Amino acid sequence: MTNVTFNSFDLQDSNYHTRKITHRKFPERIILAEPKSRRDGFSIVDKYFEKKVIVLEGTITGNSEAGLRTLVDNMKKEIRGTDKNLDIDYGGSTIRYKATVQKLEIPEDYFHLTFVPFEIEFLCHPLGKATSTTNHSDDDITSSPHNGSVTITGSESPLPVIKLTIDAETSMSVVKFKNTTTNMEITVTRAFSAGEVLEIDCENLTVKVDETEVDFTGVFPEFEPGSNSYTITITDGGSFNVDLDIDYYPTYS
Repeated sequence: MTNVTFNSFDLQDSNYHTRKITHRKFPERIILAEPKSRRDGFSIVDKYFEKKVIVLEGTITGNSEAGLRTLVDNMKKEIRGTDKNLDIDYGGSTIRYKATVQKLEIPEDYFHLTFVPFEIEFLCHPLGKATSTTNHSDDDITSSPHNGSVTITGSESPLPVIKLTIDAETSMSVVKFKNTTTNMEITVTRAFSAGEVLEIDCENLTVKVDETEVDFTGVFPEFEPGSNSYTITITDGGSFNVDLDIDYYPTYS
C-alpha cells in the first residue's frame, strides 16, 4: 500500500483508501519544431516540460450514511489548496509534487450507502523532487584550477545551491565555477575575505556573499543526471583554502 498525502491530508488510511496512483508517466512536453527549408523533416528548436497530471483512484468508507457524508465533505474541504505538496511514497522514498486538484469524481449508485469510489485528478508542476536535499562536499581546496566531480541522482536536472566558503585567502579577487560537462560557468570578481561564503543559487537565480547580492558574469551552471565534472578557478596572489558544497533536491519526471 502506497502512502500518499495532499497538503498533509492523508489519502491512505482506514477511511480514505487509495488503490491506484497514476504518476510514473512522462510529464506533458512542449516541443518546438522548425521545418527544414526545401527538405524533408524538421529541426528541434526547443523542448520543455509543461505539466503533469496525476490521478488517484480509491474508496471512501464510513460507518453510516451520515458518516460517509461527513467524510466526503471533509475530503472536499481538505483538497481545495493551490500549489500544495502532493507527497507520494515510491521505491523507498517520497517524491513531492506541487499540485492543485482540477477534478474530483465521486460516482454514485443506489448501493453506495457507507462507501463510495472516488477519483482525484491533480494538475502538477512537471517535475517532482525529493523531500530533503543531497549534499556533495569538496573541502580544503588549496590550488587553482581545481577539478572535481559530482554524481547527480534523480532522472532530471536539479537546480542546486553552490556554496564556496573562504576559509583563508591572501588577495583573492576572482572565483569561477564551471560545470565542464554542460560547459556552463559563472564568475564573481570582487575582493574576498576569509570567513565569507559565496552562494550561487541556481533555482532563485541569485549570487550572494554573506546574504548580500553581488555582481557576476556568465550563466548559472546546469547539471545533468549522472556524473558531472567541474573546475574551480581562483585568482589569489598567495595561499588560500576554500570549501565547496553543492546542495540539491533530486528531481524526477
